[in-house]
Amino acid sequence: MPKIVRIVVTASLLFSFSRSLSAETVTASGTIEAVDAAAGTVTVRRKTANGEKTAQFKIAGATKIVFNGEVSGLHRLQPGQKVEITYDTKAKQLTKLEAWPDSPAADNVPPDGFVALFNGKDLTGWK
Repeated sequence: MPKIVRIVVTASLLFSFSRSLSAETVTASGTIEAVDAAAGTVTVRRKTANGEKTAQFKIAGATKIVFNGEVSGLHRLQPGQKVEITYDTKAKQLTKLEAWPDSPAADNVPPDGFVALFNGKDLTGWK
């Protein structure tokens, strides 16, 4: 009779962790702390149950960099951007790094002529 193995992984909102038993990969989410294009490294900060951890990753030729859903390069990465990394524990190398713009709220700009009804403090002027 085959054995049934159950793995339960708990994750916070700021750090997610998953592990594939067949491919020996680990996926984690965090924030880019530093990018050194000359050295080809990216430093990522993430929160864990034991506090914040920082790790530096070497970007190899086989590393797939995705920025905002499109294949890109190291030049698009900047400190403060949210990132998800996939690390191959057998090969001991980063296989994928996916980043998003650090301020998606910048797209939320009111159109010309827009007048806000709420002053952000109280209901002064409301009837």
